[in-house]
Parts: sequence; structure tokens; C-alpha cells
Amino acid sequence: MTINRDLVKGLSLLAIALFFGLQANSYPLGTLGRAGPGMFPLVVSALLFLVGSAIVVRTRIVRGDRLEFKARNIALVAAGLLSFVLLSGYVNMLVGLTVMVLISSYAASDFKLSRALALSAVLACVALAMKLGLGLQLPLY
Repeated sequence: MTINRDLVKGLSLLAIALFFGLQANSYPLGTLGRAGPGMFPLVVSALLFLVGSAIVVRTRIVRGDRLEFKARNIALVAAGLLSFVLLSGYVNMLVGLTVMVLISSYAASDFKLSRALALSAVLACVALAMKLGLGLQLPLY
């Protein structure tokens, strides 16, 4: 029996959406005019649930690719995440982001250094905008 890769993606998104949506209910939602701390995760979870549902429904219509587990790619992504955590804590977050993207991007079959560096730069800009624009306490530098 083959497992449809898109079906697994859709079900994973549904599970994540349900998990965070249920967690959001433990915080006050507030109103649309004055949102509480639970509003943002609830809205994002609802949108993620819709995307996951659409993917699951699409698997009933379009034949998808077979799911394959590649231990090398799983290990690379896990190493990227671990490097982000360690480098963000001991060096700074910009170095952690860059190393995470470089390691994780290497798991792609069409790895390009220029694309990985561009993605790192975009993520760094987003993190900087969140620090400066929203006042988040991120250890960027």
C-alpha cells in the first residue's frame, strides 16, 4: 500500500491547526476591535485548518506522489533546527538563522547556495523588522 504524500501533509496541517487552536481557547479572545492574546493564534489556526482541509480534499481528486522517508533529509533538517537553537543562544540569532537555512536547504534535491543565502537574508530582514517595528526582544546581534 502506498501512502499519498499530499494526504500526509494535509493531515499534519490539520493536526497542528487543531493543537494550536485548542491552545488558543485557553487565552481570552477579546473582540475584533480589541483583540485579546488568543485571537491571533486562533485566526492563524483557522486559516491553517482551511489550507489543510483543501489539501486533503484535493488528494481525493488529484493523484499525488508516493511518500518516501529519507533519513538523510530528516537528519539535516533536525541538525538545522538544533544549530539554530544553539547558535541563537550562544552567539546570536542572525548567525543561527543563516546556519539553519544553509543546513536545512542542503536537504533539497536542487540545493543552490545563492537561493539559501537569499532566504537567509529575507529571514534576517523579517526578524529585524519584528525587533524594530514590533519591539520584540530578539537576540539578533
